[in-house]
Amino acid sequence: MKITNKYIGMLLSIGMMLAIVTGCQDPSDFRKVRNEAITNLQRGGMIDFDDIRQKKLLKGDDPNTGVFTALIYDPNNNAVSYNVGINVGGTRVQLGDEYTTFPTTLEIKASDIRAATGVDLEFGEAYNITGEVTTDDGTVFGPTSNTITTNGNGETIITGGNTDNELLATGSPQALSFPVTVVCGTVTEPSALAGTWRAQEVSHSSRVGETLNGNDYQIVAGPGANQFTIVNFYNQGNDFIVTQDPETGDLSAEAQLSYVDDTGRSAYDGAPVSSQIEAVSGPSAARNYGCADLIVLYLYHTRADTGGGALSSIRSQIRLTKQ
Repeated sequence: MKITNKYIGMLLSIGMMLAIVTGCQDPSDFRKVRNEAITNLQRGGMIDFDDIRQKKLLKGDDPNTGVFTALIYDPNNNAVSYNVGINVGGTRVQLGDEYTTFPTTLEIKASDIRAATGVDLEFGEAYNITGEVTTDDGTVFGPTSNTITTNGNGETIITGGNTDNELLATGSPQALSFPVTVVCGTVTEPSALAGTWRAQEVSHSSRVGETLNGNDYQIVAGPGANQFTIVNFYNQGNDFIVTQDPETGDLSAEAQLSYVDDTGRSAYDGAPVSSQIEAVSGPSAARNYGCADLIVLYLYHTRADTGGGALSSIRSQIRLTKQ
C-alpha cells in the first residue's frame, strides 16, 4: 500500500492526540484541573465489605450475646485506622477497638451495644452502625456525605461531610453506614415451627377489612422445601404459604388469596384480597425468630376496587407468637 502525505498527516495527528491523553494521566496534572476537595474525595478514606452481598445480622441464641462478623478491606490502600460506633442520645459511641491492619475481620458484639445504650437488646431490633476511617494524611472520613453547590459568582461551595454520596449509595459494599439486625444464632426449620401461633396485628390499615388480632392459627411444614403453611389464614378457608431463607430466616410469599372483603362498603364488599410478603433483607425483613418463638410478617394487600380504579398496595405488620 502506498503511503501518501495524507496518511502521514493522519498518523502524526493521532500521535499528538495520544501524547496529550498520556500527559493528562499524570496525577500532578490531574490535581491542577480538579477541584481540590473533589480530588481528595476520589482518593479519600473508605472501608468496604469484602462481600457486596454481606448480610448484616447480629446472631446469637440470646439477643444480648450475639455477634456480627465480616471481612473488611481498604480499597484505597491509605487507611491507618477504622472504628465503628452507634448514636446514643445524639452522641456517637465507639464500639470495640480500632482496626489498624487490612484486610481484617470486623466484629460487632451485642454486649458492646448493650453497654453503650444501657438497654437490653431484643430479637428483630436493628441498630445503625457508623464507621470512621482515618487516612495516612490524618483526615477522618465518616458516614456524612458532602453537598456541592455553586454560588452566584460561580464559586464551588462544599458543605457537610467529606464522603461522596455515591460511595454511600444503596448496594455499594461500604462499611461507613449500615444496619445490623439482632437475629437468632440458628434458623429454626419449618418442621420445628409446627404448632399453634397467636397473631398480634401491630399495624393495620383501615383499607384492610379483616383483622388477625388475637386469632390462633396452626402452622405446618411444607408444601415445599424451606416452606411452611399458615392454615386457614384470616379464617376464611385459605391457606397462606410462606418461603424461608434457610440461612437468614428471611420470609417471602407470592401473592395469594387471603380473604374476601366483607366490610359491607359498596366499593369493596365481595372483592377478593390477595396478600404477599416481599423478599426484603435487613431490618425490614419478614423473619422467623424461632429461637424466641416469634415470627414477624409484613403483609402487602391488594384488592380489586369495584367502585372504579385500582387501590394502591396496603400493608400490615403481624407478630405471631407460639403458644
